[in-house]
Amino acid sequence: MSDAPRPTPESLLAQAAASERKAGRLKVFLGAAPGVGKTFTMLEQAHARRRAGGDVVVGVVETHGRAETAAQLAGLPLLPRRRVDQRGVTLDEFDLDGALARRPALLLVDELAHDNAPGSRHLKRWQDVHELLDAGIDVFTTLNVQHVESVHDVVQQLTGVDVRERVPDELIERADEIELVDLPTDELLERLRAGRVYAGDGAVRAAAGFFQAATLAGLRELALRLVADRVRATAPAPTRRATGGKLLVGVAASPFAPRLLRTAKRYADALGCEWVAVHVAASPGPAASDGEQRRLGNHLRLAESLGAEVHTLPGRDVADELLACARRLDVRWIVVGKPLAASLARRFTPPLADLLLRRSGAIDVLAVNGAASDEPEQDAAPRRRRDPLGWLLAVVAIGAATGACALLRGVLAPVNLCLIYLLAVMAVAFRGARGPAAFASLLGVALFDLFFVPPYGTFTVADSQYVLTFLAMLCVGLFVSTQAARLRATRDGALREAERSAALHRLSEELAARRGVAELCAAAQRRGEEALGVPVRVLVLGARSGAPALEEPVREATRAPLADAELAVARWVADHGEPAGAGTATLPGAAGLHLPLSGKGGVVGVLVAEGLPAERFAEPQERRFLESIGRALGMALEVERLAERAGAAAVEAASERLRSALLASVSHDLRTPLQVIVGSATALAESQALLDPATRAELAQGIADEAERMGQTVTNLLDVTRLEGGAAALRKQPHDVEDLFGTALAALERRLVGRPTEVAVAPDCPAVAVDPVLFQSVLVNLIDNAIQYAPSGTPITLAAVPLAGGARVELSVADRGPGLAAEERESIFEKFTRGTARAASRGVGLGLTIARRIVEAHGGTIRARARAGGGAEFAVVLPAAPPAAAAREE
Repeated sequence: MSDAPRPTPESLLAQAAASERKAGRLKVFLGAAPGVGKTFTMLEQAHARRRAGGDVVVGVVETHGRAETAAQLAGLPLLPRRRVDQRGVTLDEFDLDGALARRPALLLVDELAHDNAPGSRHLKRWQDVHELLDAGIDVFTTLNVQHVESVHDVVQQLTGVDVRERVPDELIERADEIELVDLPTDELLERLRAGRVYAGDGAVRAAAGFFQAATLAGLRELALRLVADRVRATAPAPTRRATGGKLLVGVAASPFAPRLLRTAKRYADALGCEWVAVHVAASPGPAASDGEQRRLGNHLRLAESLGAEVHTLPGRDVADELLACARRLDVRWIVVGKPLAASLARRFTPPLADLLLRRSGAIDVLAVNGAASDEPEQDAAPRRRRDPLGWLLAVVAIGAATGACALLRGVLAPVNLCLIYLLAVMAVAFRGARGPAAFASLLGVALFDLFFVPPYGTFTVADSQYVLTFLAMLCVGLFVSTQAARLRATRDGALREAERSAALHRLSEELAARRGVAELCAAAQRRGEEALGVPVRVLVLGARSGAPALEEPVREATRAPLADAELAVARWVADHGEPAGAGTATLPGAAGLHLPLSGKGGVVGVLVAEGLPAERFAEPQERRFLESIGRALGMALEVERLAERAGAAAVEAASERLRSALLASVSHDLRTPLQVIVGSATALAESQALLDPATRAELAQGIADEAERMGQTVTNLLDVTRLEGGAAALRKQPHDVEDLFGTALAALERRLVGRPTEVAVAPDCPAVAVDPVLFQSVLVNLIDNAIQYAPSGTPITLAAVPLAGGARVELSVADRGPGLAAEERESIFEKFTRGTARAASRGVGLGLTIARRIVEAHGGTIRARARAGGGAEFAVVLPAAPPAAAAREE
């Protein structure tokens, strides 16, 4: 046990308050357009806060050459900018690390939607603000309404400008306060003409484009509506959620999806409800290109940034799956895009909106404008690469089919020869390439007409019935090629999902079978490398309090330590619990992807996938797979940590109980002899002349007896401490059993006065190899136990007999005391335990515990049993000493 003083309740409360980092408060100064006075108003309020004694620092403020704004900066401390060299141009950027090190009470961060320079920790300034808030720093920031993600499509329609710098609604909703900084349209235009918004040609360009009365009026309406929605969202619960239910929107790889998602977000805000974005992976369905997969991933990430709960479901019928999900999640509204125009295909395949309307029942379906979004898909992958081998296979397969038909033209009718071409088309189609399969179908029809339909050698058809054959052959070929491509795409997708599921299953099984942090990390690295195909490291947070270091429990000797830059990324992930590195928006220049390993209690470590391609984390399925690996390992590590803490707590509790029992027993068994000794010694010292010799002798004998008893108690305490601490070393030597009995009886000679003892040792009893000092303690404790509990005058019997042909020896000590109950014959050897019939007697309850520990250290056993005729008998069985060793001893 540590001797350090226990912490006071006040200190524990102070530590708890310090450990609970309070998130900073965010205030957004929202405007409809540049020049309305957002930054000026923010600086005015910053001055007021500073005059009130607040610690206010300017992180970054852009004056844009406005004299009145620059004047407001006077008197406010400025945080030095971070200088970034970008292609020979030096940029002054906001210094996030400097702000975190300075930790002011309030930090001013202008232009929330700003894109950071390449090489920055985060791609966007709003991510910097997010980190500042998590660090407990209050932030004032400015934002124009056109940069809000959920109104991007409305702004684009209103202004004709694709605003690229956008802020997710999640951060706007996190704001503790939004202050609308508004200016009438005429006054704003007057400021523009006076050069107080943009200087020089910038004002002329703005007046010709963005700064028009109708546009500004629309933007003002958007800003007012955004603030009104915020007021409604912060109203009491009955006002906000009177409707109940959720809103659902379907997501696909369509270019229309971003506009549909933003519309659904605005509807959900207006209805005051939660909303869900669902993607149904139709099976079987058309094979999605790489660009479509990437575009779908972008759409799902947009839905998450807008605050949606995202689901991906497999299914054959998109409408049925959406409705089933809607009923399962208590959805009242479904938002879907309405078809733009009628087409021949829709006459045979009804659009999704029509199917939902017919099958929705009590669920309302909101069909919105289906115009595609005008924003470019920047992150879309390039078109699928050409497959020259597939085209070559199409030519070879159709050529082989033509040769086969030439050999069989005298055997089979021309109509039957078509089947050979269809087999060739199927062979090409099952390779998975739709284009080569369609080409093979067309080429087969052309060659069949050229070589096997009269007149031969021309594309002229003498018999018009062959035209129907050509059409049937072409349609069947195209249908087979399309279906084969779909089946192959479905199979490939199912195989990928099966591989991911199998990898997670193997990882979970191995983690469940491992114990210890090192074994868990080794299993995770091995399975992670198998699943991801790249080197994997597992870094675990140490157990120290404060900011524990990241440790790598398992590292191959041939693998270099993690670079300092990558270790810094891992440290950030551990501190913030969010992914970073390649493929993410945080520190994207890192060489690997860093994933937090999280449990219920927070982050326990970091998984580093070195060299993982950035696009893999962008795919929804791969992202969920990687996050599942992180969650599985994080939970396993947390369970291991909890098991270690539970074990330590159990040991601590047992130690506390042991200490309490020891103090209670020892305080009684030491205090009683001391009282007798003090009383007898006081009587001898003060009344010696008045006491007769017999009384003085009796008092002296009492002092000696109690001192001996107290000495035995202290000896037992020291012995049990040595045995449990592993400090007792055995020095075994062969000893005759009669000598051991005699030594023990001599040590208790004074206690045995008036009590008969019987010693019975079999003539053929061999010697035993024991440590004489320690084993004497066994016999002394057993004999002392008999003296204490057997009635005075009853004999104590010591016996020894050989067992198993002389290989072992049984030594026993028996008395005629109250005996032991059957259920007590095993528990009596536990620490601080005494039999119920002996509870009133004196003693700590350690003698039999010490005896068992010493006997087991000698390779023997000890047990208690009832004695015939009454009493208890303790039998010790020890290995006999080898005859050669016994002879040398003699």
